[in-house]
Amino acid sequence: MEIVAHGLWAAAAAITAKRSSIANVRVGWTVWWSVFPDVLAFGPSVAVGMWLRLTGGVHGGHMPHLNFGLPLYPAAHSLLVFLLVFGVTAILARRIVFELLGWLLHILIDIPTDSFSYYATRFLWPISDFRIDGIA
Repeated sequence: MEIVAHGLWAAAAAITAKRSSIANVRVGWTVWWSVFPDVLAFGPSVAVGMWLRLTGGVHGGHMPHLNFGLPLYPAAHSLLVFLLVFGVTAILARRIVFELLGWLLHILIDIPTDSFSYYATRFLWPISDFRIDGIA
């Protein structure tokens, strides 16, 4: 799923949660955490590519193949990593940080919608490389 769609789904979920519960959910932060996995994975390559384009570092009109953040893709899309971060954050904040659930929503949406041909989600990383061949 594309990054904009992740943000929209998270905004809808946060607004619904805010209206139907006593939890103080901040919509903007929920949206940020919902796009965080893709920003972490693809952001570094996009930033370097933009920098090269703006500074004239691109020669011959062709951008080099950049994949700086891609090694972070499995970690950013792992339920296990999310649970660890969610737990540590809850302990440090002494409350449940509902906004982080945007990250969980991102992972749960990607599992059935990412296929083997396009970043199938390794949601049990680093314990397992198990993936589901989802329907894009």
